Amino acid sequence: MQGHIVLPIWKEVPFLRIILPLIAGIIIQDSCSYSITICCYLFILSLLLILLIALLPLTKRFYFRHSKGICLFVSLLCTGILITSLQQPPLQKKWIGQFNNMGAVICVDVSSAPVEKEKSYKVTGIVVRMLLDSSEIETSDKVTLYIEKDTVPPVINVGDHIYFEKPLQEIKGTGNPGSFDFKRYSELQQCFFQVYLPHKTYSIYPGAQQKWKQFLQESRNWLVGIIKKYIPSKKEAGLAEALLIAYKDDLDKTLVQSYANTGVVHIIAISGLHLGLVYWLLATLLNPIANYTKMKWIKPLGVIAGLWLFSLLAGASPSVLRSAVMFSFLVVGELFGKRTNAINNLAASAFLLLCFNPFWLWDAGFQLSYAAVLSLLIFMNPVYQLFTIKNKWLDLLWKMNAVTLSAQILTIPICIYYFHQFPNAFLLTNLIAVPLSSLILFLELALCAVAGLDKIASVLGQVLQWLLYSMNYFVEKVSRLPFTVWEHLYLSLLQTLLLYVLIFCLSVWLFTKVKSALVIGIITLMVFISTRTIHLVESSRQKKLVVYNIAKKQAADIILGNKHIFIGDSSVNTNSTSTLSPLYINRLRLNALDTDSFEMKFGFVYKIGSTTLLFYNAGYKITPGLEKIRVSLLCISNNPESSPEEVLSSIETGQIVLDASNNAKTVSKWRKEAAIMGIACHSVVDNGAFVINLP
Repeated sequence: MQGHIVLPIWKEVPFLRIILPLIAGIIIQDSCSYSITICCYLFILSLLLILLIALLPLTKRFYFRHSKGICLFVSLLCTGILITSLQQPPLQKKWIGQFNNMGAVICVDVSSAPVEKEKSYKVTGIVVRMLLDSSEIETSDKVTLYIEKDTVPPVINVGDHIYFEKPLQEIKGTGNPGSFDFKRYSELQQCFFQVYLPHKTYSIYPGAQQKWKQFLQESRNWLVGIIKKYIPSKKEAGLAEALLIAYKDDLDKTLVQSYANTGVVHIIAISGLHLGLVYWLLATLLNPIANYTKMKWIKPLGVIAGLWLFSLLAGASPSVLRSAVMFSFLVVGELFGKRTNAINNLAASAFLLLCFNPFWLWDAGFQLSYAAVLSLLIFMNPVYQLFTIKNKWLDLLWKMNAVTLSAQILTIPICIYYFHQFPNAFLLTNLIAVPLSSLILFLELALCAVAGLDKIASVLGQVLQWLLYSMNYFVEKVSRLPFTVWEHLYLSLLQTLLLYVLIFCLSVWLFTKVKSALVIGIITLMVFISTRTIHLVESSRQKKLVVYNIAKKQAADIILGNKHIFIGDSSVNTNSTSTLSPLYINRLRLNALDTDSFEMKFGFVYKIGSTTLLFYNAGYKITPGLEKIRVSLLCISNNPESSPEEVLSSIETGQIVLDASNNAKTVSKWRKEAAIMGIACHSVVDNGAFVINLP
């Protein structure tokens, strides 16, 4: 009797060993920016060596098997570096940053429908040409336009051309420590510039619209129109739009927070769950055709076409494209009668998507999507087999919980790293919300199918509104329960990576009983605990001043150990409990969430050890005395009426900080005077948040 041969994981999942050097190359180029020329030479050399080894006789080829592997690794590493560098606009010859501020007339091709903001309409587009005197420069760089609101909204369609002469403004980050970096986010979207266009500073001309883009936009508008017509409740209609085609402009923000707090926010984001349902529906509908031998190709073609059409209508986000590629591999494998490895399919889809856009590697949705699916593939069976339940209904209930539990294993570190909280009620909410949202999606598809039959569509719309209301009611009720969310969690990047190493080692030990994996896991756990301990010890001794960059607001924290003292607008501090607040994130990062009070000197002068801080606001007056007031740092807020010369004639300081509550005119005056007097001056609007360690 022959023994069963078990192939190593590297043999069963070849794309896994292919994608790792590609990811390494992307990371290297993003952080270091290596020379493209050297990478091209290395790439060509490694391919030539692989070809030479392949031409050797079989007996000699064996001796160079390791060399071939090294050359393949180098070629894939260089591939990651090259595809990343080729998509970095600053390295391109016709990057718009080289021709900005030259008085050029800029032509932008609109690539998305306008999104209404509080004071403007946001439009994304591509700069297709810049007109400089008699010359014309063709480019293809992304830009974000903010068009001032008027009594009559501008009619802007995808494909239209917007002309204007106003120089583009470079997108800047706030510099608030630990908070969301909008500049970095925009760069990953390959958008480096933005511009605000007031009335009568731009012209709109109809452009030659691409038919497929026009079709997609019209289809999305048609679907949104159907939902709004038959689901009159704004709150429920907004959720229905997000569930069907990921249209999120009408989503209620407080509702989204409730879904996030209860661990079911993935329902709102179109992902593998939705594509899986669409795949099942299409496969079921086309099964009768597959029974005919001559027409068996119609089913896979129809399924793939339907999946990709749905993906494009849903906005073609990384999570949607990942699922579409995976299911396409599955369909093609079934057509040729081959059973494919699911993890290999997952790695192959990631490889293709990263070759198309390497910057998706840093997208939180991309990371969570792949982590969830990989976690399901690895841990679903082991978790499900923990209990054997004979009752089929209880067994089905346990299987649903096993799916939810297994998906969380690899997503927990990412969730804590990005969102600083963990939903304790995720088992309960997923048990109800996932099947209910699946039913809602099927009914939404049915509603679109019968939209021409008004009476049937009206009844279906009422059923959908009741189901959506019930799901929202359940999720919001659960979100208000005590201990629903485990808050105030913080992980550094190193600690997040250590957690993944720990999960990997423990998984290997549990699955294979290899003791070395357990030893490495224990060492990793000890290192993780050590980093946390060092952080806690350091935070208990810290003394810092942080002046935040929050638009048109005064906001500063004095950090003393594990406590903070806030100085600024009360409205900013009131919202500091939000997980998106720069104050909350920084206080959490520094382990200084507790508040404290301390003695104020001279009304607005703060004395901390040997450091004197003076916060000079509008309304304060300096009475000239015999001696100057000596302070270590002077923070200017709210556009004080006194001139810089007058204030500095009575105050001696070595550092001036201009916070975000000052207007551009005030900042300019103070910077000029500081330069004349040789005083260091920091504007948080121009230079980002100000952070300093206090002695």
